[in-house]
Amino acid sequence: CAVSHSVRHLPRWGGDFDTAREEAAASKRWLETHVSPSATVRYAVSPFHQNPPYAVAALADTGYDGFVGGIIANDPEYLLGRAGRVPFTNRPIVSHSSQCMLHGDCVRRANHRLDAYFETLEHHLSAGAIFGYLDHPFSPRYHLLTAEKV
Repeated sequence: CAVSHSVRHLPRWGGDFDTAREEAAASKRWLETHVSPSATVRYAVSPFHQNPPYAVAALADTGYDGFVGGIIANDPEYLLGRAGRVPFTNRPIVSHSSQCMLHGDCVRRANHRLDAYFETLEHHLSAGAIFGYLDHPFSPRYHLLTAEKV
């Protein structure tokens, strides 16, 4: 399952509905063409974990079923609950606020050790919770994560 993350990774999805819609649509098109041609991209991860209402409306308008927002932006309308149907839209779309995220620069600072993430994953699995996600998986910093270093 491919998950979109926008094309240019702009703060607040670009600042307005039209830019957010184009970012969401272009990312979806690219992923469905190049990464997952037999599947539909249904979910997105919000750049900078920011979820202004116009961006959520743009995601819904572009055919997304949901998004992962994270907790760092603290958008109150999406943090009332940790997951579920999003308010303020005419289309059903769901959000999830991830509590832990595997981020490439953090792994590099930890000398490429993933022990803390494996422990967190075990706790999430035993609790039946969702464990974070990879942010920027195509970034050069992820090329540092090799089997020899992990």
